[in-house]
Amino acid sequence: MFLVVFMSRINEIARYMKRHNTGIRGWLLAVTACGMVSLPSALMAQEDTGNESFLSTTSTSTTSTAMVTALGVLTVVTITPKPRNRAFKQYLEHNAVAVQDGITLGGGEAVADMASAFGIRDHAELEAFGQVLRGKQEVLVGIVEDHQVSDEELMLFIHTVYEGMLAQSELEAAAKSLEG
Repeated sequence: MFLVVFMSRINEIARYMKRHNTGIRGWLLAVTACGMVSLPSALMAQEDTGNESFLSTTSTSTTSTAMVTALGVLTVVTITPKPRNRAFKQYLEHNAVAVQDGITLGGGEAVADMASAFGIRDHAELEAFGQVLRGKQEVLVGIVEDHQVSDEELMLFIHTVYEGMLAQSELEAAAKSLEG
């Protein structure tokens, strides 16, 4: 029952979010909200066998609501940009032209700054990092071109660079060190 209710609400929200071009943060919050609304209502709708007391049904529903709410809070905390990410966002916004040029060329001072933010210090890794940025320039330049970077765009920028780093053998170790 829960799965049916949950999936129907997800489909409704997916249609709405496609129309309004909502980012990943919106999707995660929507899925959490669906869980928070669907799980308790599905548990309350369970068939009463007569063997359960009112207290056990209420406590089960309350416990599940508390667990889903905790999951929602954890999701919001997890996807909220950290201070380090906020500093990177400010860097991208204040140095948008240099960042665009560096990405397009695959090198330069802005690329060295971004490499440092991604934990890259070695010169050979810096060249590979520049190649990753150049290979992903269509997405990355589009994010910084208007000098305003939303939280969703920041996460997309970071994720795009991270995925590119994982695909390069020279940068794989540096990418995995970001996971911790």
